[in-house]
Amino acid sequence: MTHLCSSFENELRGALLLEHYLEARLAEADGLVARVSAHLERQRQLLSRMECAGQDTRRPRQVLVTFEISLRLHAADRDRLQAQLENLSADVSQCPDHISGGSRLFTFRQAPRLPAPSSLSTYFERCPLGPGTR
Repeated sequence: MTHLCSSFENELRGALLLEHYLEARLAEADGLVARVSAHLERQRQLLSRMECAGQDTRRPRQVLVTFEISLRLHAADRDRLQAQLENLSADVSQCPDHISGGSRLFTFRQAPRLPAPSSLSTYFERCPLGPGTR
């Protein structure tokens, strides 16, 4: 039974770490989409002013196309991360609400949020699933 409990603990920790990682990456991707969108809008405004002034717009158009491609790539990355996070949540929600592990009762949906990665070793030492709880 100890082996099963240990396996469960490892899977729960892995799921929590993956969720934390995906949430952080999703936040980064959202930020990149916002920044590139702002660059794209400024480039469009610049291009419009240059056209009104009769200036050569070949180079600014190339930059505009580059920003458009970059925005599509960052948005696709964001959408992929969002889907992965939703799939992880769906996988966890399909598990039984309560799984008995020795004397403790684990609830997937109420699993604790992980702290920043720098304090994970301290977290796992104090965690209810940590080494000293068997």
